Amino acid sequence: MKARECWPVLAKKAQEEVDAAMAVVVQIRQNIEHLQARRQQLLDMYADYKRKIEDKQQHWHSMADTVNHRQFMTHLLQLVERIDQDLHRAHQELTQAREAQKKAEQQRIKMTSLMEQDQHRVKAYQLKKDQKHMDALGITLFNLKA
Repeated sequence: MKARECWPVLAKKAQEEVDAAMAVVVQIRQNIEHLQARRQQLLDMYADYKRKIEDKQQHWHSMADTVNHRQFMTHLLQLVERIDQDLHRAHQELTQAREAQKKAEQQRIKMTSLMEQDQHRVKAYQLKKDQKHMDALGITLFNLKA
């Protein structure tokens, strides 16, 4: 009796699925980090322009400059909101990717377990077969001596 050849193939395929799921999780995490960095940059830019407006309010300036600065600040806040939405979506994707990774890992464990069970069964069969062979040899030797 030989070990079935399908279990190692299925275990390898399951491991490849785990690796692919892990790669997706890593990619989504990198995307989240990038979005958080962009959000922080926009917030820093917003704070800088707010400070500039407050400084300009103490000096004589045109109404058009004030309107331009405020429109720019509003645009920055809209970009921050859009990034917040993207972050929310990315966190949802991360949750789904982690679930997929968990399922892939469970499948890998299952395939590995089935492969090990098959190997154990083949080993037990081989031991039993060897024991029967040894018993038959022992009986034959006993009969020859008698």
